[in-house]
Amino acid sequence: APPRPPAQPPFPPGAFVITSDADVRSALETASALNLLSYTLILPPGARVAVGVIPVPFNRTMLIESGGEGATLDAGDSSRLFEVRGHLHVRGVTLVHGRAQYGGGLIVHSNASATLENVVIANCTAHATDYGTADGGAFYIDPGGSVVPRDSAISSCATINEAAGAGGAARGGGAYVLGRLVLMNTRVSGCRAQSLSAEN
Repeated sequence: APPRPPAQPPFPPGAFVITSDADVRSALETASALNLLSYTLILPPGARVAVGVIPVPFNRTMLIESGGEGATLDAGDSSRLFEVRGHLHVRGVTLVHGRAQYGGGLIVHSNASATLENVVIANCTAHATDYGTADGGAFYIDPGGSVVPRDSAISSCATINEAAGAGGAARGGGAYVLGRLVLMNTRVSGCRAQSLSAEN
């Protein structure tokens, strides 16, 4: 008889294994249906998952983690990675190719928070083509919002504004902070802001 595949580790209630964007949407729907106040999305080590924006609802806590060599969430330059209205904790995951006018990687609203441990945020862009600013390549943090990266790295993020004329500013290649940002043993490198406007 052929050998049996290894048994999957037991996961607690509220934990979901994620290998696709469809898995993410299914987990969010289930968490909402069960009215879970906290839940965990687990990415297999080495996985690279293409995703759209992942919402973290008000008064909810979401943990996203991967072990071993880590995993990657890739927004494919089509959306930001997270919109945080509750509390987000990311551990051991690389976040890449997020794109939005405000907060290419993630936007953290008032009274919301994000804690990042052993996380890399790379190649995320705040991009504007019409009237208005482009703010926060990696983070946009509203007043009263909080982001704490720990043992992490933010690299090659940018704000790019192609809206020529008044209002076409590009601000915060790495982060645009109206709330609270605390960098703990975290390196920021290669981030830039570029605007066609005289204001920058």
